[in-house]
Amino acid sequence: MHERSIVSALAAAASLAACFAASPAAALNAVSYVSGKGADAGVCATPASACRTFAYALTQTKAAGEIKAIDAANYGAAAAGLVINKSITITGVPGAGVDMTALDTAIKVSAGGIGVVTLRNLEINGQGVAPNGIFVQSAKRVYISDVTVRNFTGDGIALGNNGGNAAVTIADSTVTNNGFIGVRIEPPGGASLRVNIEHVTSNDNGHSGFLSSSTAKTTIVDSIAEGNLVDGFRLEGNATGLMILSRSVATANGGGIRNVSAGGVVRSYGDNRVNANTTDTAGTIVLVTPQ
Repeated sequence: MHERSIVSALAAAASLAACFAASPAAALNAVSYVSGKGADAGVCATPASACRTFAYALTQTKAAGEIKAIDAANYGAAAAGLVINKSITITGVPGAGVDMTALDTAIKVSAGGIGVVTLRNLEINGQGVAPNGIFVQSAKRVYISDVTVRNFTGDGIALGNNGGNAAVTIADSTVTNNGFIGVRIEPPGGASLRVNIEHVTSNDNGHSGFLSSSTAKTTIVDSIAEGNLVDGFRLEGNATGLMILSRSVATANGGGIRNVSAGGVVRSYGDNRVNANTTDTAGTIVLVTPQ
């Protein structure tokens, strides 16, 4: 009788262990899917079991994994924006993105000093309600490409850095009709931040198209600042700030290129086009001959 009890107990334990091993919750996905027809339930591991929002899919995806949108839809949550707290890639399709109805930042990156975050092929709309489109608070590297950010009451894209020696790349994107800055680059407290911007249009914003400040080192290539109320390209902050401009256009802004920093440097290559602004250039602009 005693032996039969031991055997039964061992069999039950083995069965329980097998259940845990087979449980889909035992591991997060390398790739999760979202769809406008999905539901925030289950594990989002296949197109057939897609989730409904980026926020829920993030909880089902492992660090350094990817969230893929299947179709055009609003993948934002109704009550709040998306907070990214780990390395992740979010890949949309035309018409996929986040339409904000809450008084919150649409996408906040808070991934610490080692997180690598990629946002691509997304449409992010503040609908005249939300304050900011994308806010990078902390990360090691952030890649933003083929993204449209529009209709926010504050900044379209705001880049800070509390995560150490960080770098951000923005490419092939449009930032338009935001209440304040199109692309704001402003690391806090002397933190290091390197920013590369290529093929980005920032237009019709309530202050500047591109603003770099503090200790940031910003390179802008093949980009357009047009129709911004105050300045197209603007450098603020202290003597360690640097903005490099090449093959870019500033037109129909209050100021085309303006340096109001305390000793920071704007380097403008001879291949830029700056005209038809209220004031084309102001402050110290260092002209550099292309090598």
